[in-house]
Amino acid sequence: MSIVRELDRCINCQSCIMACKRRHGVTRMTLEGTTIGCISLPNICRQCSEPACVDACPKQAMVKDGEKVHVIQEHCIGCGLCARACPYNAITMIEAEELERKGPILKMFRALFLRGGLEGKKEKKLETKMETKLETKLETKMETKKKKEKKMGTKMKKKLAVKCDLCFGYDSPTCIDSCPTRALHLRTLEEDTQQK
Repeated sequence: MSIVRELDRCINCQSCIMACKRRHGVTRMTLEGTTIGCISLPNICRQCSEPACVDACPKQAMVKDGEKVHVIQEHCIGCGLCARACPYNAITMIEAEELERKGPILKMFRALFLRGGLEGKKEKKLETKMETKLETKLETKMETKKKKEKKMGTKMKKKLAVKCDLCFGYDSPTCIDSCPTRALHLRTLEEDTQQK
């Protein structure tokens, strides 16, 4: 099970990538990937039936729950074995501090300030605009801190595994929901090759 992109519908607006970053603090996908006819498989986790990342993880931080594979961040030690085991290069190792700062702050912003989300188009634009401002502020602070640390020669930071988990814990993947042309779909590779 994975997300596929219909190339004849996609307008490369990057709404899916921005929505992913807003929800998770960092983006878990890129649009580049394998192309089969007019279907593209974005570079994200394929939710393998026998995931190599789950077998490779020494701390059971990678978990297969039904059809979804997700990361339990609290168990991850940042060894990178899952990323090396992934045949699709779909796992990224991100500095733990970056995830700890961006993810929870954005979630808190949505929970406290938006109280369950806004309904209309105008309100959604406002939500996106406000989230983008907050995100930009956080990125600026992170860059400033990184520059200071680089100058001072501080030690290497702990990293955590990050991958697409089809928005585990949410009703549906935000990238699919945010696509204005409905170019993204959740399907299996078998379904796509049968449609040809």
